[in-house]
Amino acid sequence: MLLLTDGLASDQDEIIRGAYSVLGAGVPMVGGCAGDGLKMIRTFQFHGDRVQADSVVAAGIASTGPLGIGVQHGWRPVGEPMLVTGSRPNRVYSLDDRPALDVFLERLGTEPGRLRPEDLPALALLHPLGLSRHRGEEQVRFITSADFTRRSLFCTAQIPQGSVVCLMEADTSAVLAATTVACHQSVAALNGSVPLGMLAFDCVARRGVLGQEGIKQEIRGLADAASGAPFAGFYSYGEIARTHGMRGLHNYTLVILSVA
Repeated sequence: MLLLTDGLASDQDEIIRGAYSVLGAGVPMVGGCAGDGLKMIRTFQFHGDRVQADSVVAAGIASTGPLGIGVQHGWRPVGEPMLVTGSRPNRVYSLDDRPALDVFLERLGTEPGRLRPEDLPALALLHPLGLSRHRGEEQVRFITSADFTRRSLFCTAQIPQGSVVCLMEADTSAVLAATTVACHQSVAALNGSVPLGMLAFDCVARRGVLGQEGIKQEIRGLADAASGAPFAGFYSYGEIARTHGMRGLHNYTLVILSVA
């Protein structure tokens, strides 16, 4: 199932859960969350001849051949972990029993009282939160905005109270290495078949890390993995890839769908 969502919806995790409740465990999901060029105001979705907002568009894909999904981000934790001591769905109120926004800015060496609200998205884009999961997995969470009165942070997905989080960082080499791994995973899942085409859902924050030359290298990597088959994709505010379990929302991640 291919899902295209409003990237500014309040809780993308609930969208995944809703789709899972209908599809069950046997149907994998891929997709992306629409963006608006980092304005963080409004995104649009297309269905037939209608232009919509605050919506989810789904398309079922059926094939007699295999479908392969690859998922990788390349970000790593930096600094001491923090305990989420106050949160509600996708809003973090406190870290280590202090206002979340203040702790976040202090970790970045920025004085909490000197940052303008309009400057936060650019700062937060390259400094996401990493949410520790089982099996040593770090799920990256995009900070979209903040409440400068309550000193809280808004994220695209849930960060449960009691979770352990870290600041995350990445560089060009790590992001490109993740691209290689995601492509390999996707093609390997075709069980020896040659891909007929590939779709890529790539986080806009990865673009910020790569720069123009890194973007060209990433595209060349996708072309090599496609082995001459056509490929296309877009930058997103969140990436969807669910192959097992109910969780399937990712940030700062490259998701590849290969079709054979």
